Amino acid sequence: MPMPDKPTRPTGARRSWQRRRRRRWFGWSLVVLGVRLFLYGYIGAATGLISLPFDRHHVASQIAGAVVAVLGLRWATSE
Repeated sequence: MPMPDKPTRPTGARRSWQRRRRRRWFGWSLVVLGVRLFLYGYIGAATGLISLPFDRHHVASQIAGAVVAVLGLRWATSE
Protein backbone atom coordinates (compact mmCIF):
# COMPACT_ATOMS: atom_id res chain seq x y z
CA MET A 1 0.00 0.00 0.00
CA PRO A 2 1.64 3.33 -1.04
CA MET A 3 2.10 6.11 1.49
CA PRO A 4 0.02 9.23 0.82
CA ASP A 5 1.95 12.27 -0.25
CA LYS A 6 2.56 15.02 2.26
CA PRO A 7 0.30 17.98 1.78
CA THR A 8 2.29 20.83 0.31
CA ARG A 9 1.65 24.52 0.44
CA PRO A 10 1.14 26.28 -2.84
CA THR A 11 4.01 28.60 -3.78
CA GLY A 12 1.71 31.61 -3.56
CA ALA A 13 1.00 30.88 0.11
CA ARG A 14 4.70 30.68 0.88
CA ARG A 15 5.39 34.00 -0.83
CA SER A 16 2.49 35.58 1.02
CA TRP A 17 3.85 34.34 4.35
CA GLN A 18 7.34 35.67 3.54
CA ARG A 19 5.91 39.04 2.50
CA ARG A 20 3.97 39.32 5.77
CA ARG A 21 7.09 38.42 7.75
CA ARG A 22 9.12 41.14 6.00
CA ARG A 23 6.34 43.70 6.45
CA ARG A 24 6.09 42.92 10.18
CA TRP A 25 9.85 43.23 10.67
CA PHE A 26 9.98 46.48 8.72
CA GLY A 27 6.84 47.79 10.44
CA TRP A 28 8.16 47.22 13.96
CA SER A 29 11.47 48.81 12.94
CA LEU A 30 9.52 51.89 11.79
CA VAL A 31 7.65 51.97 15.11
CA VAL A 32 10.94 52.03 17.02
CA LEU A 33 12.36 54.71 14.74
CA GLY A 34 9.23 56.85 14.99
CA VAL A 35 9.05 56.63 18.78
CA ARG A 36 12.72 57.55 19.07
CA LEU A 37 12.26 60.52 16.74
CA PHE A 38 9.19 61.66 18.67
CA LEU A 39 11.01 61.37 22.01
CA TYR A 40 13.99 63.23 20.56
CA GLY A 41 11.69 66.09 19.59
CA TYR A 42 9.89 66.04 22.93
CA ILE A 43 13.09 66.08 24.98
CA GLY A 44 14.54 68.81 22.75
CA ALA A 45 11.43 70.93 23.20
CA ALA A 46 11.41 70.41 26.97
CA THR A 47 15.10 71.22 27.47
CA GLY A 48 15.47 73.92 24.82
CA LEU A 49 18.37 72.22 23.05
CA ILE A 50 18.55 72.99 19.33
CA SER A 51 20.24 70.42 17.10
CA LEU A 52 18.42 71.04 13.82
CA PRO A 53 18.59 74.67 12.67
CA PHE A 54 15.36 74.41 10.67
CA ASP A 55 13.37 72.87 13.56
CA ARG A 56 13.98 75.20 16.50
CA HIS A 57 10.80 74.22 18.36
CA HIS A 58 11.06 70.49 17.52
CA VAL A 59 7.54 70.41 16.12
CA ALA A 60 8.54 68.82 12.81
CA SER A 61 10.46 66.00 14.49
CA GLN A 62 7.56 65.25 16.84
CA ILE A 63 5.02 65.18 14.02
CA ALA A 64 7.28 63.13 11.73
CA GLY A 65 8.02 60.68 14.55
CA ALA A 66 4.35 60.21 15.33
CA VAL A 67 3.49 59.67 11.65
CA VAL A 68 6.32 57.15 11.15
CA ALA A 69 5.33 55.26 14.31
CA VAL A 70 1.65 55.06 13.31
CA LEU A 71 2.45 53.94 9.76
CA GLY A 72 4.88 51.34 11.10
CA LEU A 73 2.26 50.07 13.52
CA ARG A 74 -0.24 49.71 10.68
CA TRP A 75 2.28 47.71 8.65
CA ALA A 76 3.37 45.56 11.58
CA THR A 77 -0.14 44.56 12.58
CA SER A 78 -1.73 44.21 9.14
CA GLU A 79 -2.43 40.78 7.65
